[in-house]
Amino acid sequence: MNLMVVLVWIRRVVALSVLLLFMLSLAGMLVPPESAWLCRVQFVPALLSAVNGCYPGMIALGCLLVLTLLFGRVYCSWLCPLGIMQDIVNRLVRPRPAKSKGKMARYAPHHWLLRLLVAAAVFGSLAAGSVLLLSWTDPYTISARFGAALVNPLLSGDWGRYEPWLLVMLSVSVLLPLVMAAWRGRLYCNTICPVGAVLGLLSRWAPFVPKLRASDCGRCGTCLRHCKAQAIDLKQGRVDATRCVGCYDCVAVCPRSAMSLAPGKGAVCNVSIKKQADNPEPDKATDPSRRAFLGLGVASLATAAVPELPGSSDGTAAAAVPPGAVSVDRFLSRCTGCGLCISACPTHVLRPAFLVHGLSGMMKPYMDFSRGYCAADCHRCSELCPEGALLPLTLEQKKKLRIGEAVYKQKNCLVWSKGEPCGRCLAVCPTGAIAEVKAPSVDAEKCVGCRRCARKCPQGAITLIELPDRVRPNGKPKPLPVIDYSKCVACGECFAACRHEALDARSLRVPAVQADKCTGCGACSHVCPAEPSALSVTPFAQHQQLP
Repeated sequence: MNLMVVLVWIRRVVALSVLLLFMLSLAGMLVPPESAWLCRVQFVPALLSAVNGCYPGMIALGCLLVLTLLFGRVYCSWLCPLGIMQDIVNRLVRPRPAKSKGKMARYAPHHWLLRLLVAAAVFGSLAAGSVLLLSWTDPYTISARFGAALVNPLLSGDWGRYEPWLLVMLSVSVLLPLVMAAWRGRLYCNTICPVGAVLGLLSRWAPFVPKLRASDCGRCGTCLRHCKAQAIDLKQGRVDATRCVGCYDCVAVCPRSAMSLAPGKGAVCNVSIKKQADNPEPDKATDPSRRAFLGLGVASLATAAVPELPGSSDGTAAAAVPPGAVSVDRFLSRCTGCGLCISACPTHVLRPAFLVHGLSGMMKPYMDFSRGYCAADCHRCSELCPEGALLPLTLEQKKKLRIGEAVYKQKNCLVWSKGEPCGRCLAVCPTGAIAEVKAPSVDAEKCVGCRRCARKCPQGAITLIELPDRVRPNGKPKPLPVIDYSKCVACGECFAACRHEALDARSLRVPAVQADKCTGCGACSHVCPAEPSALSVTPFAQHQQLP
């Protein structure tokens, strides 16, 4: 068997294994954080992690760049999940590439202007502090969202993390490149994908990329029919290295061995405006697309100014972000919304945002304490984040981090409004920030109706009623105190005033928040049975440390 055929089969096995492990990781079927290594070696996560000063990201990015400079865009066929998905779709549509006809069997012109415009718009907005465009064009983020929003629920049976309309948006975002793959192979990778544009520029100087020896070529077209990127120009006897995705199918199927990976042999086609000018027919077909992408590029550069809602002047934020984010501003400027932390959260407190963080924060996680809470013994999100948007935290560091502060709404509490015993918030608070305050209750047997408690109450929370069965020995009515718990603040004045021990503080436990102990985990708010909840969390725009 030809060595190149073996290499092609190795590439296919590696690619399918990468895709399988990637999806299982996003589906929560593998143990974190070891399962996140495939996410960390993706180009955009490695780039963002390196920019954020994380050494693993720098190492991963360096390895990817070295591989590209040597072997071209091998990342696109060996490691990129979206690229592998496109290859699968393309093969399903064209089960016998050698007999393919139509557009896929022809060389396609190089859309260099489109690629540069899109890449400039994406990375220009990234440099300006916005990841909005990157989050919707990055192949890792698109495939990760597909895994987190569709594969994860399919395997786990839990469809409650993403709203239906979000699932529709995510389905469209992943279907676009797959439909383009069914039509024209790696068209998405060579027109829209910003990663493909960057790696394509670096591939121009790669020595070990497919090359065509025109002297040995019989122009049978077998290699071109197998080329997913339509990058082989038989007329000119060249291979466009900037679009070649390193699948090596062309080298393996060439009957004359005219295709080679050996350096210094054959010809490699780089970006050439003149060659495109010599072919007016493709230009006419691509002019409208170029104008469309030009408009996209101009409009997208304005995404840095898209409004976000990170916080306000009083130090609070519109929504809580996960531990390790440091601040809402920092988090939104680094997170692409891949959904890895959302799918890994065991309590389901992390949800994808629509406009909670503003338009540029769409699909990025926020903490919805009505759906869950941040468990004190869990730090999966900070362990798994491949982009450095969440800094890794130990459990001890996480337990001392304040992402918000619980706020107690007395009028909603069942203990005060209905006099019912509860205490759920007291039981679940991991830091003891919910303290127990004794609320007064009346012992009718001991009460003599002296009215002292009502006169001493500074809140006017005690009123007296007269009942037919409560009379004094002299026949006069003996009033019974009734406590309005919506007004009572458990100040204790009534206890001091009562001389007959008729006020009992043991029957009702009332919560009180101690801010210096609260981490804002939301456990108290999540378990509160009151409607609306008597406890809510005010998120911090800048995370704090417990004293």
